[in-house]
Amino acid sequence: MVKEHLEQDVGVSDPPKTEEKCQDHWTSKLKKDWHNVYSLLTQSGFFFYTVTHWVSATPDVWELLLKSNQCNACYWHKHCYPHYNDMLYINKGIIATEDGAYHPSLPPQPPATTESQPVSEDTA
Repeated sequence: MVKEHLEQDVGVSDPPKTEEKCQDHWTSKLKKDWHNVYSLLTQSGFFFYTVTHWVSATPDVWELLLKSNQCNACYWHKHCYPHYNDMLYINKGIIATEDGAYHPSLPPQPPATTESQPVSEDTA
């Protein structure tokens, strides 16, 4: 009903949703924002207010990060992120950043081999 009303008053209709547009929005906006907020919260001195949905820290902690704008800190210093808990539920455990993380654009690496020790048949 609202959509039809807006189309009549404004004369604009939303383009149809497609799988590609949804995937693009997920990758370029939702996942990127969550990863930035999550990265901020993994740094020392940062915490998340679950009631107000703000990333917070003391001014001296923010000062260092704002200069480098790491994790888009300039934006998150002034904006809330109400989707953090929902995105944490969805993304928990699927973003790997450490050594050995899987990167689809790189060729697979063979597993590290360990030399096996011969098993002794002596039973003493």
